[in-house]
Amino acid sequence: MTLGDHKRHVLLSRSLEHASSFLTLHESGDFYVEGVPLITFDYVEPVDSVSTEEQIKEHDWLVITSHNGIYYFFEWLQQMNISSQVLKTLRIVTVGEKTRETLASYGFEVDFIPDVYDADSLADELIHTYKAQYPLLIKGTKSRAVIDEALTYFNIPFRSLVVYKTVTNWSEQERIKCLMETTTFDAFVFTSPSTIDAFLDMVGPLQGNWTSTPCFAIGKTTANYAEQIGFERVKLPNTYTLEGLAEAIQYFFKE
Repeated sequence: MTLGDHKRHVLLSRSLEHASSFLTLHESGDFYVEGVPLITFDYVEPVDSVSTEEQIKEHDWLVITSHNGIYYFFEWLQQMNISSQVLKTLRIVTVGEKTRETLASYGFEVDFIPDVYDADSLADELIHTYKAQYPLLIKGTKSRAVIDEALTYFNIPFRSLVVYKTVTNWSEQERIKCLMETTTFDAFVFTSPSTIDAFLDMVGPLQGNWTSTPCFAIGKTTANYAEQIGFERVKLPNTYTLEGLAEAIQYFFKE
């Protein structure tokens, strides 16, 4: 397929201001990207057993898989009056370069990021390559349990600290419903299973030609969920990042 003379309409499940690669795509002249932040995040008071510097020091690895995990974990440290310097005793792993950059903005470097930017690869490398003994997992209320399950399977003790919650951004419901009623999208882009849930919460079940519209997912978990709820043409980028998604869309429509 070729781009032709008209712009391709793309629905992105987050704000354009937080997706520079899609803003570039939008400004290219070939695409019109509607960025709608379908989910939002908030701090949640942890109910887990970690509450002191000494308990943090018991761990050998700190595992943070998202930008939000970093932001709200450091907020938790501040709320608990725990110095972030306690993290100097831990090795740190994140998923992806953007998360690495976010952590660097707090003054910390990661010890590794997985070769493939997903929780499955992180768990495999953490266990088999780096021989983690007692990791601390920083999570949200809707975080997958892939790492937890892998650690449990190999009898590796760990703690989880849930520091943020993911919620449907209902303030965008009127906008997204209007868009779905008035626009024929050439592609949907989802950045997590939670964004798909929020989409369904606000507009209802898949209908009409939505199921056959190409659906670009940021990683395998999101892709599997998109297929599960009815999308028939789910696409994965080569690299599980927003940049990778934007490149995948350009390549797909230029074939």
